[in-house]
Amino acid sequence: MTTPRKHHYVQRAHLALFTDARRMLFVASKEGKEFQTGPKGIFAERDLYSYDADEGVITQFENALSEIEATIFPLVQEIAERAALTPERIEAARIYMACSMLRNPAYQRMIMEQLKANLETSAILMDRQGQFDPIPKTGSKLDGKSMTDLLRDKEIEFSINNSEYLRAFQGALANSVKLLGGFAYSLLVAEAGDVAIGDHPFTFIHPGVDFGPYGTPLGGKDCEIAFPISRNVMLVGRWEVALPDMRSPAAVR
Repeated sequence: MTTPRKHHYVQRAHLALFTDARRMLFVASKEGKEFQTGPKGIFAERDLYSYDADEGVITQFENALSEIEATIFPLVQEIAERAALTPERIEAARIYMACSMLRNPAYQRMIMEQLKANLETSAILMDRQGQFDPIPKTGSKLDGKSMTDLLRDKEIEFSINNSEYLRAFQGALANSVKLLGGFAYSLLVAEAGDVAIGDHPFTFIHPGVDFGPYGTPLGGKDCEIAFPISRNVMLVGRWEVALPDMRSPAAVR
């Protein structure tokens, strides 16, 4: 049996809830392109949940993630089909949304860039402490360069194994689910079917609050979240106090 190497970061079953009568999605890209495709054709990346090891490519994380979503997604789909919330559906949606936040190339890049920056900083500090010898003279253009020189000139670069991203994913998942438990949930229902989904479906805002250069935290007073469930239903959350269920076209816009 061939192990899938193309990994969706928005589940195909979820994307199917946004298709038209022909089971096609209308896609408008950030670059201005417009086209139609099936759920299989978008929001996927090769080996997003795999990593290289001595014994080959390890894909167990993708399998585990698929098992989790196979258990919880039917309850999320019930929200779309019945436009109603129950405690069981909300609990499933919290887990699904937490996965959506983390199972994404944008989050992967952030983790990799942070780890790479940490390694480079550590190497430069070690170099200042004399823990690396300069390159011996051999007639090469690298003669006499220090570790700091090599990093600055991009002569060497650190590579981070994707297992580090998956480790960060696992570490953040439980905390993300817990944070999402601080929100009270309601529904925005679009009778005309004009809810859209993006490549990073989960969004959150703090209306009127600027947290400056240190990043915006999830949760806390007045924080709001939105998560498109289907073309007709969006899950809306507000910290501790729920917004009312909404069905008007104006609210959808």
